[in-house]
Amino acid sequence: MRRRERRLAKLKIAGWVVLLCVVGWRLGPSGAQAQAGAYVTPMFTTAEVFDDNVFSAPSNPPAPATGTTSVGREDDFITRFSPGLGAGYKSEPFTLVADYRLDADVYARHSSLTSFPARQLATTTLTYLPIRRLTLGLRGLYRGTDTARDLNLFQLIDPHGGTSLFTATNLDTRRVAAHEYSGSPSVAYQLSHVLDASASYAFQRTDQRGATNDSQIANTALSWKLDANQTLRVGYAWNRFTFGNQGQAAANQDLTTHTVLLGWAYRVTELLDVLLQAGPRFSDGSVDADAAATATYHVEDGSISLAYFRRQGTTVGRVGAVTADTAATGVSYDITRHLGLGAGFTYSKNQLDMSNTDVYQTTVGLAYKITDWLSLTLSHQFWFQDEHFDDRASQAAAGRSHEEIYHNFVLVGLRASDSWRLDWP
Repeated sequence: MRRRERRLAKLKIAGWVVLLCVVGWRLGPSGAQAQAGAYVTPMFTTAEVFDDNVFSAPSNPPAPATGTTSVGREDDFITRFSPGLGAGYKSEPFTLVADYRLDADVYARHSSLTSFPARQLATTTLTYLPIRRLTLGLRGLYRGTDTARDLNLFQLIDPHGGTSLFTATNLDTRRVAAHEYSGSPSVAYQLSHVLDASASYAFQRTDQRGATNDSQIANTALSWKLDANQTLRVGYAWNRFTFGNQGQAAANQDLTTHTVLLGWAYRVTELLDVLLQAGPRFSDGSVDADAAATATYHVEDGSISLAYFRRQGTTVGRVGAVTADTAATGVSYDITRHLGLGAGFTYSKNQLDMSNTDVYQTTVGLAYKITDWLSLTLSHQFWFQDEHFDDRASQAAAGRSHEEIYHNFVLVGLRASDSWRLDWP
């Protein structure tokens, strides 16, 4: 035990040493990432996190089976070190950006959960303009985590069609390792000064203990600029969902859907932007709907946003296509030149064959910019999940009719980051 404690103490010390090295590195010359040419961006974050439900245990757990024990709500303090490196090359016709980050988590009580890396994120984005009217794009992503819920918080947006490709369900799951792989090529062409065409294909795979969910989505869209403030969009999306679990329920078999979308983007004033998009979704003889609506109001030192999304997709920790309705609101405001405030609320309703789940999240945070390259962050997130099961799911879940999960996260972090230009002779 003492040997392990000494090893954890050394890891903490090493993290602070790395931070000091970053501070010393920053005293050297730097360049602007926005300028054309190559650049590299080292970054390092250290944070102290309080998690009041480390294992995402329900507040109303079922009675354990004979000879077994159940894990209840347990809290812990986590010391997190997060090094990362970004690099890229920018020119008028060609842009390549790559980014890699990882986390090391050191648990104060549950030392067996200490891991390195606890999370990994790698992204690559390529954009090429062979001619003025044609834009080619390619995006790749890998994420790995010891806590599968991390993969349910991400939405990939098609930059050309404005279409949500992968659904964010915000579902909390039991603590288990999971991985995500995704890639998306895209093409956009300016047919005239008022008409644009775009197409994209995206593939995503999530893997949790050998249970895989695959999503394939192909989008095509036409955008017609009515005037300086209004744009109409019409698009078609083909979706294919496949599941790698053996013995899955018949209702959770592979699924193909077709969606026709009509959208309208409108700059109401110089401060207010609105986007509306909706259309029917057809699958196996049934008809449903996809929809998206966003409104952003800009103030002098911040913004206020409202959003609603309805979409079908896959999620880590569940087998089958999930229909997710998500409503969100967010506020960001610069109190002073150095101090910023952000707050948000999100509600998600996720419907699956044998269950439906309501997820409520609130987030509030403060960021203080100490220097151009060093900032301090304080944040709190509250998470409540209420899942209801039908008769079939209740039998598989030890007779439970519903399950409630409460979760609080508090984080205090220090982040150092800056860009260096690379000039070759």
